[in-house]
Amino acid sequence: AETVIDCESLGRAFYLDSPDDTTAVIDGFTIRNGACLTGGGGAIRISAAAPTISDCVFESCEADLGGAIYAAGGSSPTITGCTFTDNTAIDGGAVYVLSYEGTIQGCTFTGNSATNGGALSLMDPAELPLVLGCLFRDNAADKGGAVYYSKAETSFEDCSFFGNTA
Repeated sequence: AETVIDCESLGRAFYLDSPDDTTAVIDGFTIRNGACLTGGGGAIRISAAAPTISDCVFESCEADLGGAIYAAGGSSPTITGCTFTDNTAIDGGAVYVLSYEGTIQGCTFTGNSATNGGALSLMDPAELPLVLGCLFRDNAADKGGAVYYSKAETSFEDCSFFGNTA
């Protein structure tokens, strides 16, 4: 991505909190060094919103929940073609979802880490989220090297998992 947002570990880049707006689009950014140690989402926090996030790069972001992206409160984002590298969190090294419905498609998760869910932490989704055509490589966690579930059912289709450790 050509446009870089360097949060310099001073906060996150976007906070989306509008259930009425389904037209928000975040496309083609590199977001790095986002940080939010309370409240989730080192780069993006989504609460009751339905944005499209596409062709973005998330690198070296950190948060308590969702090193790069936190989605909760009935959110239904579509995340496509994104790359998540070297993000960290307690839950969901790259992405944390709670009471969520949406799709994660064609994304690459590499070198992310967390206590639970090195790449993804899926908690009590509102609907069956879909994870399609994603690559999970070299992510690490105490529980769920690539993915951690709690009260969650998710459909993974055409995904590849390599070198993840727990």
